[in-house]
Amino acid sequence: MVLFNHSFEFPKQSLEQINTPDGRYYKTEAGILLPSVTTVLGKSPKPELLAWKQRVGEDEANKILKQAGRRGTVIHKIAEAYLLNDVDWKKNIMPFNLATFLSIKPWIDTNIETVYGIEMPLYSLELNTAGTTDLVAKVN
Repeated sequence: MVLFNHSFEFPKQSLEQINTPDGRYYKTEAGILLPSVTTVLGKSPKPELLAWKQRVGEDEANKILKQAGRRGTVIHKIAEAYLLNDVDWKKNIMPFNLATFLSIKPWIDTNIETVYGIEMPLYSLELNTAGTTDLVAKVN
Protein backbone atom coordinates (compact mmCIF):
# COMPACT_ATOMS: atom_id res chain seq x y z
CA MET A 1 0.00 0.00 0.00
CA VAL A 2 1.25 3.44 -0.89
CA LEU A 3 1.64 5.62 2.16
CA PHE A 4 1.25 9.30 1.54
CA ASN A 5 3.43 11.90 3.19
CA HIS A 6 1.39 14.39 5.18
CA SER A 7 2.45 17.94 5.81
CA PHE A 8 -0.48 19.68 7.44
CA GLU A 9 1.45 22.92 7.70
CA PHE A 10 -1.29 25.14 6.34
CA PRO A 11 -3.62 26.39 9.05
CA LYS A 12 -7.28 25.73 8.35
CA GLN A 13 -9.25 28.89 7.71
CA SER A 14 -12.11 29.45 10.07
CA LEU A 15 -15.17 29.96 7.88
CA GLU A 16 -18.68 29.96 9.25
CA GLN A 17 -21.07 28.17 6.88
CA ILE A 18 -24.47 29.76 6.42
CA ASN A 19 -27.17 27.93 4.47
CA THR A 20 -29.98 30.03 3.01
CA PRO A 21 -32.79 29.35 0.52
CA ASP A 22 -30.63 31.28 -1.97
CA GLY A 23 -27.59 29.03 -1.47
CA ARG A 24 -24.64 28.38 0.81
CA TYR A 25 -22.45 31.22 2.03
CA TYR A 26 -19.31 31.43 4.11
CA LYS A 27 -18.39 34.18 6.53
CA THR A 28 -14.68 34.93 6.81
CA GLU A 29 -12.95 35.78 10.08
CA ALA A 30 -13.23 39.44 8.99
CA GLY A 31 -17.02 39.07 8.68
CA ILE A 32 -17.13 39.12 4.86
CA LEU A 33 -19.96 36.99 3.44
CA LEU A 34 -19.02 35.06 0.29
CA PRO A 35 -21.12 32.66 -1.81
CA SER A 36 -19.90 29.09 -2.10
CA VAL A 37 -18.43 27.90 -5.37
CA THR A 38 -21.30 25.40 -5.55
CA THR A 39 -23.85 28.21 -5.18
CA VAL A 40 -22.18 30.27 -7.90
CA LEU A 41 -21.96 27.31 -10.28
CA GLY A 42 -25.53 26.28 -9.46
CA LYS A 43 -26.81 29.61 -10.78
CA SER A 44 -24.96 29.37 -14.09
CA PRO A 45 -26.83 28.17 -17.17
CA LYS A 46 -26.44 24.49 -18.04
CA PRO A 47 -27.94 24.00 -21.49
CA GLU A 48 -26.33 20.58 -21.99
CA LEU A 49 -27.77 19.28 -18.72
CA LEU A 50 -31.23 20.63 -19.57
CA ALA A 51 -31.07 19.04 -23.03
CA TRP A 52 -30.09 15.69 -21.47
CA LYS A 53 -32.98 15.89 -18.98
CA GLN A 54 -35.41 16.56 -21.82
CA ARG A 55 -33.96 13.68 -23.83
CA VAL A 56 -34.17 11.04 -21.07
CA GLY A 57 -37.14 12.46 -19.19
CA GLU A 58 -37.32 14.21 -15.83
CA ASP A 59 -37.99 11.06 -13.75
CA GLU A 60 -35.15 9.07 -15.32
CA ALA A 61 -32.78 12.04 -15.04
CA ASN A 62 -33.59 12.49 -11.35
CA LYS A 63 -33.02 8.76 -10.73
CA ILE A 64 -29.63 8.85 -12.50
CA LEU A 65 -28.57 12.06 -10.73
CA LYS A 66 -29.47 10.60 -7.33
CA GLN A 67 -27.54 7.38 -8.02
CA ALA A 68 -24.53 9.32 -9.30
CA GLY A 69 -24.58 11.57 -6.25
CA ARG A 70 -24.62 8.65 -3.84
CA ARG A 71 -21.85 6.88 -5.72
CA GLY A 72 -19.76 10.05 -5.88
CA THR A 73 -20.10 10.52 -2.13
CA VAL A 74 -18.92 6.97 -1.48
CA ILE A 75 -15.94 7.24 -3.86
CA HIS A 76 -15.03 10.57 -2.25
CA LYS A 77 -15.02 8.97 1.21
CA ILE A 78 -12.89 6.05 -0.02
CA ALA A 79 -10.36 8.39 -1.62
CA GLU A 80 -10.21 10.54 1.49
CA ALA A 81 -9.57 7.54 3.76
CA TYR A 82 -6.94 6.21 1.35
CA LEU A 83 -5.12 9.55 1.18
CA LEU A 84 -5.16 9.74 4.99
CA ASN A 85 -3.37 6.36 5.07
CA ASP A 86 -6.31 4.70 6.81
CA VAL A 87 -5.42 0.99 6.82
CA ASP A 88 -9.13 0.13 6.74
CA TRP A 89 -9.89 2.32 3.69
CA LYS A 90 -11.59 -0.54 1.81
CA LYS A 91 -13.44 -2.08 4.73
CA ASN A 92 -17.20 -2.52 4.17
CA ILE A 93 -17.06 -1.13 0.63
CA MET A 94 -19.44 -2.56 -1.95
CA PRO A 95 -17.55 -4.31 -4.80
CA PHE A 96 -18.93 -1.95 -7.46
CA ASN A 97 -17.73 1.12 -5.55
CA LEU A 98 -14.37 -0.51 -4.81
CA ALA A 99 -13.93 -1.27 -8.53
CA THR A 100 -14.65 2.35 -9.37
CA PHE A 101 -12.09 3.60 -6.86
CA LEU A 102 -9.52 1.04 -8.03
CA SER A 103 -9.84 2.51 -11.54
CA ILE A 104 -8.54 5.90 -10.28
CA LYS A 105 -6.17 4.58 -7.61
CA PRO A 106 -3.20 4.10 -10.00
CA TRP A 107 -3.33 7.79 -10.92
CA ILE A 108 -3.43 8.77 -7.23
CA ASP A 109 -0.53 6.43 -6.41
CA THR A 110 1.57 7.74 -9.29
CA ASN A 111 0.84 11.45 -9.01
CA ILE A 112 0.10 12.48 -5.43
CA GLU A 113 3.29 13.11 -3.48
CA THR A 114 2.46 15.06 -0.33
CA VAL A 115 -0.94 15.73 1.20
CA TYR A 116 -1.15 19.22 2.66
CA GLY A 117 -4.80 19.21 3.59
CA ILE A 118 -8.12 17.46 3.14
CA GLU A 119 -11.47 19.26 3.34
CA MET A 120 -9.75 22.63 3.58
CA PRO A 121 -11.96 25.74 3.79
CA LEU A 122 -10.71 28.37 1.35
CA TYR A 123 -11.87 31.73 0.06
CA SER A 124 -10.87 34.35 -2.46
CA LEU A 125 -11.75 38.00 -2.16
CA GLU A 126 -10.56 38.44 -5.75
CA LEU A 127 -12.99 35.80 -7.06
CA ASN A 128 -15.62 36.70 -4.45
CA THR A 129 -16.26 33.07 -3.55
CA ALA A 130 -15.51 30.48 -0.90
CA GLY A 131 -15.75 26.75 -0.35
CA THR A 132 -14.11 23.62 0.91
CA THR A 133 -11.55 21.95 -1.30
CA ASP A 134 -11.38 18.17 -1.20
CA LEU A 135 -7.60 17.97 -1.40
CA VAL A 136 -4.55 20.21 -1.30
CA ALA A 137 -1.56 18.15 -2.42
CA LYS A 138 1.71 18.20 -4.28
CA VAL A 139 1.14 16.55 -7.63
CA ASN A 140 4.28 15.27 -9.37
